Amino acid sequence: MRVLFQTGRLELVALEAETARAASQNRKLFTRLIDAETPDAWPLEEMRDALPLFETFSEGEAFGGVLIERATRVVVGDAGFHRTPLAGGDAEIGYSLLETARGRGYATEAIQQLLALGWEAGLVTIYARVQPNNGPSHRVLARCGFECEGERDGW
Repeated sequence: MRVLFQTGRLELVALEAETARAASQNRKLFTRLIDAETPDAWPLEEMRDALPLFETFSEGEAFGGVLIERATRVVVGDAGFHRTPLAGGDAEIGYSLLETARGRGYATEAIQQLLALGWEAGLVTIYARVQPNNGPSHRVLARCGFECEGERDGW
């Protein structure tokens, strides 16, 4: 288990190839690999669909992992950069929280830490794509300093 960052309440544990496969197929193995309880609401099927993305984390094409609430050692979501190498330039930030973890400021806390890491890594532009009707996510990004530049490809 490789910890990518810790904040006051959260820990981001890397989703490397073995961990990502477990996240999409075997809740019990996944729980053991990340040393955290995985709620029944953890979306195994969505993780299966995202497996190609998570495999790029191991290849250095992206950076991200599973968000764990430190006080309880329970998985609350995932976050990271994707769709671009992190060796300078632009990166897309992405995040998702389990419904039970929403409304507690976890997304804001995680995004602020990811932004700091991204700027430190030499990124020039960090962007996010959010569905137009996702008001809570728009508010999280606004709190983190993002500005809406318009819609693109239905986002």
